[in-house]
Amino acid sequence: MFLEKYFYKLILSYDGTCYCGYQKQPQTKTIQQTLENALKSMTKRQINTFAASRTDKGVHAQEQTIHFQTAFAIELKRFKNTLNRILPPDIRIKKIEKATADFHARYWAKSKIYHYIFAKKPLNAFNYRFQVFVANLDFAKIKSAMNLIIGKYNFASFTNDKKEKNFNKTVLNAFVKETSQNYILIFHADGFLKYMVRFLVGGLIEIGKNKMSLELFKAMLTNTTNQKVSLLAPAKGLFLKKIFY
Repeated sequence: MFLEKYFYKLILSYDGTCYCGYQKQPQTKTIQQTLENALKSMTKRQINTFAASRTDKGVHAQEQTIHFQTAFAIELKRFKNTLNRILPPDIRIKKIEKATADFHARYWAKSKIYHYIFAKKPLNAFNYRFQVFVANLDFAKIKSAMNLIIGKYNFASFTNDKKEKNFNKTVLNAFVKETSQNYILIFHADGFLKYMVRFLVGGLIEIGKNKMSLELFKAMLTNTTNQKVSLLAPAKGLFLKKIFY
């Protein structure tokens, strides 16, 4: 008997503070497990989800892309509203739409944008979850270093992933946006390695505190040194901003 299948694409936002990353792990609270539990509670069936980016513990997302399939048709608006009522308030469904049978949230992604947010002033009880404050950073030097990141490089000095075989990524744009309250570091690339943005930001913090030279940072990008960035920037300042298809 032929069972009809239905395919969907879902846009998700979340505050990653209380979760051990996106991807399911045994006996651990994650975004994916929480989402799939909510789907099962609503549909009484196990629905497996697949994400574009497996964000780390404590990292946030404004637009994470998910795909999944069901054996039944979904009324999109009702499905979204009901799922949001079941999910905790730190996970929100922004949009759900039909997808083609071959769509894959991860493998179809052409590029992604991440933001890393620095506060200009010490944090308080109402903003500490989503930004980082580091005193006396020289953002003129950080801006100069951001320009160096643009291009295709081997980013082996900016990850601790020992299983990765291809460290080459192309950074399409990297710059600092200043607002009245924040400095926002913006990274747009065709892909990112594990911890890549956080190690890049760690290196930029070292540059901003005059603990690393621009020359050494460039040498790490061009693999003309064996040194690696040792400072991993805190997860809470990092947001998955947008994914392009």
